[in-house]
Amino acid sequence: MRSGYPLLSILSRSSPWVSLCLSAGVYLLLWKLVPYTLRGVPMLAPLSRLAVTAAPLMAAVFLLPLPVALWRASRERRLVRKMVSIETLRAMRWDELEMVVRRLFEQHGYAAERVGGAGADGGVDVILRKAGRTLLVQCKQWNARQVSVNVVRELAGVVVVHSADGGIVVTCGVFTKEARSFASRSGIVLVDGLELLRMRKAAGVSVQASTVLASGAPVAPEETCGCPKCGSIMVRRSAKSGGLAGRQFLGCSNYPACRGTRPL
Repeated sequence: MRSGYPLLSILSRSSPWVSLCLSAGVYLLLWKLVPYTLRGVPMLAPLSRLAVTAAPLMAAVFLLPLPVALWRASRERRLVRKMVSIETLRAMRWDELEMVVRRLFEQHGYAAERVGGAGADGGVDVILRKAGRTLLVQCKQWNARQVSVNVVRELAGVVVVHSADGGIVVTCGVFTKEARSFASRSGIVLVDGLELLRMRKAAGVSVQASTVLASGAPVAPEETCGCPKCGSIMVRRSAKSGGLAGRQFLGCSNYPACRGTRPL
């Protein structure tokens, strides 16, 4: 459905409601609005009759992608329900991560279109639209758990080329310090595995700004990334011995099973 019929391909990757609404709109346009507009013009009467005759057929064409869209929506719901931990996120294939991301942003009020898949996508996997703004999303489902600054730079360039309003990089892992620094300067939003889990639980409300560590101390958004080793929540700790005694750092909440750390 991709190669010869781009509109139907887009509908198959969008919400089923889009196909239903377009089908109903086309039917009413041809069956009611066109005859009403052409009434009283005898020479256009054949055109009016043609529109009425074509109305059911054209409406049916826009329903062709509906079964695929319903299947995709059902699959996305199942994937989101399975999203209960960092481990389940990392077990997903790249196309499943794209489906989950599309679904989550749709639940947060965006019109979300998945454009990833086979073939070149220009670095864009999902396109988001809301309130006249367009955001480009790139998903990274890598075995490596840290996404480097090069990925953020790449999306920033794609945003400029496509004249979009912004970009979002999503990963099931975490981002390097350099990636977060560049993103803060370039306006690219970074969403890591923990934030994806928060999006699943939140009802359209971002919780990044109110994230609190286990110790109760509020932290900056760049400090809310997960453990670099296992992806678990980080907690504030203080070194008790050695040359760094008394200095605070972020330690994995799974300690001593996991000894991942991040500097403050």
